[in-house]
Amino acid sequence: MGMRFGDRLRVTLFGESHGSCVGALIEGMPAGTPIDPAALAEDIAKRRPGRKGLSSRSERDECEILSGVYEGRATGWPILLLTRNSDVRSSDYSFLPDHPRPGHADMVEGIRLDGANDPRGGGSQSARLTFGLVSAGSQVRALLDDVGWSCTAHLHSIGEVSARPLFELERAAALDPASDMGRLNCRDPEAAARMSEHLESVRKDLDTVGSTVELLIEGLPIGVGEPWFDGIEPALARGLMAIPGARAVEFAHGVDSSSMRGSQHKDAWL
Repeated sequence: MGMRFGDRLRVTLFGESHGSCVGALIEGMPAGTPIDPAALAEDIAKRRPGRKGLSSRSERDECEILSGVYEGRATGWPILLLTRNSDVRSSDYSFLPDHPRPGHADMVEGIRLDGANDPRGGGSQSARLTFGLVSAGSQVRALLDDVGWSCTAHLHSIGEVSARPLFELERAAALDPASDMGRLNCRDPEAAARMSEHLESVRKDLDTVGSTVELLIEGLPIGVGEPWFDGIEPALARGLMAIPGARAVEFAHGVDSSSMRGSQHKDAWL
């Protein structure tokens, strides 16, 4: 079994939710690529749990760079990134494996591995492993900057509360982590306030609610990817659907295009 994604640039995730650590191994990073620890810490802070309305788990998430970097630049050899788990309460999962949680991998992992899996907090299937995705993605940003590509994402909706599209919003400004916009990573101030109120209402009902994330990629040249299975959309869909809890990926109008006429859906050539 493996948890690797990518071809020329490869990312392998490792660790368990309640194990000693989680992290990522990056292979294929070009030698000389700048590695910015400050930017890495900033990106990791954006996914850190423990904020109001989000996971109550409180982790320091201090990233250790154990190999592949010398004097602020990639050496070209594998880069190993990890953080130590500290806020681990395995007794909270004493009901496993007898009572697997709906919507989780508990039962499937137990059957697939004949009971040899680590069930605490979801083990290797836990969203805790997104630490590795974020830390690896942070290191790749320098490569995107060099070629003029950019990726911006934010919380687009919670339940029935939706934000405006990213292309209508200010995307460059830093978000105040103490504000609703910063806490939820939503760039629409009015929507962020309504989302926060909706989350509080759901919390009081002792329930949970779904959400969507919008991703805007700019600067890509025409022709990126390969025909059919290795096109940009199939590659993105594969990576995004691997995130725990993801249930769908849409491009442009997405599923709404199935009810549209061609004259409504097609973009005009410029």
